[in-house]
Amino acid sequence: MTEEFSQPSRQSIWAIIMIIQKRISVIFRQIWPIIIVFLIGGNGAGRREYFLYATIVIALLSMIWSVISYFKYYFYIQQDELIIEKGVLSKTRLNIPFDRIQSVNFQQNIIHQMLQIIKVEIDTAGSSGNEFALDALSVAEAHRLRDIILARKAETEEQSAAHDEPYSAKVIQEYEPEELVLQLSVPDLIKVGISQNHLRSGLVIFFAGSWIMSQLHEVGFDFESQFESYFENAIAMGLVATLVIIVFFLLVSFIISLIRTVFTHYNLQMWRVGSKYRIVRGLFTRKETSAVDSKIQIIEWADNPLKRLFKYYDVRLKQASSTAVTAKQSIMIPGCQPAQIDQLKTNWLGSPALNGLEHQGISIHYFYRRILYRVLFSLLLSTGLYISESWLFWPSLLLLPFYLVTSWIAYQKITYAINHEVLNTTRGVFGNWNSIMPLYKIQSVVLNQTPYQLRRDLATISVMTASGKLKIPYVELSLAQQLKDYLLYRIESDQRDWI
Repeated sequence: MTEEFSQPSRQSIWAIIMIIQKRISVIFRQIWPIIIVFLIGGNGAGRREYFLYATIVIALLSMIWSVISYFKYYFYIQQDELIIEKGVLSKTRLNIPFDRIQSVNFQQNIIHQMLQIIKVEIDTAGSSGNEFALDALSVAEAHRLRDIILARKAETEEQSAAHDEPYSAKVIQEYEPEELVLQLSVPDLIKVGISQNHLRSGLVIFFAGSWIMSQLHEVGFDFESQFESYFENAIAMGLVATLVIIVFFLLVSFIISLIRTVFTHYNLQMWRVGSKYRIVRGLFTRKETSAVDSKIQIIEWADNPLKRLFKYYDVRLKQASSTAVTAKQSIMIPGCQPAQIDQLKTNWLGSPALNGLEHQGISIHYFYRRILYRVLFSLLLSTGLYISESWLFWPSLLLLPFYLVTSWIAYQKITYAINHEVLNTTRGVFGNWNSIMPLYKIQSVVLNQTPYQLRRDLATISVMTASGKLKIPYVELSLAQQLKDYLLYRIESDQRDWI
């Protein structure tokens, strides 16, 4: 392989292992219920033998296909494009212009780390997809390829007069200085894990378990009789059994959240490099991602009661995407302190852009509308429980004051602030959720009115960007129209590119 990647080159020989692992993983996800049936099913020694033979054949075919795929996969750089040629039965050629490339990210699972190779993910802005990947390059090759791509991309965007020179001579040799913005130690990660939303983790566990049960039921397993007797005994024991089940469920959710947090964000480091952030994290799967200032559309930061105890926020950098916004375009950074959030905003927007932000509230009708449905639901539920003479009737009466208090808090926390540069919104109930976006990154502004709002001359403004939207709900119609006109004026009068 030449230094400049100008000739068609293959990936590291270890890419064969990664391709095999990926294919087997896909096959396993599709047939794992059948695997369980054959392994732990009843009388079926002959069937399990046939299944073993079939598994061996599939594995051998996957290995052969992976080896052929490896030798049919080439990549190289030509005329400011990364070109990928691949295909066994049919040939495919992908031309990826440098000016479409948004970022070049690295990922290393446990196998990558053992083999000292890197998976290179290339994030692009295109309607037909948003990511290309090289499964396995050596560490030196991966960094060299990224340096060349990003250097040539910068030169292309600047339309430098020197762009006709050989690109191999123009790779940036003096790297931009790196400033460490955030680093999470193991004690920090434990605090972050403790302060996570454990109820959400519990619901994920519950629905995942329900899905597994349904899959096993479809292939012949019947757990209903076993669980019916268990729940009948639990109900007979009454409130104590219910509380024990809830405590156990929350404990399992807490442990899983804590372990997942430590594994996902282990040794998290965020560096400021020129006009972008470089984030490295992960224990078994080590990931290195980049967030470029020009690509970030919205920054959000949120807390909850436990996070406030530790003075932590979860920050989300929402990046532009030409396709549907997914988690891959939204980078979550846990464990940020207020000073670090201020640094993030200042680096991204500059201090003047944050001046003169005066937050305004919304109409009291938001509270009236929010509480209406919740009170009706509470009354209907309590009435039904009272008629059925359920012991849950008295606890259900607590829903009414709960809904009243939380609805009032939600109304009080919804605010918005606009100056000549940014829109800042806040919301929340038990936690505080803040969002900020530059006005020049706005794609469109929509004014909506529900029938309830229409009768009261109110409206909701939705401000769209390439990475999502912010809402200003329940403001006076005349003010909403003024805000819409002002935001549209700022879009049209600002000559800066949104990405």
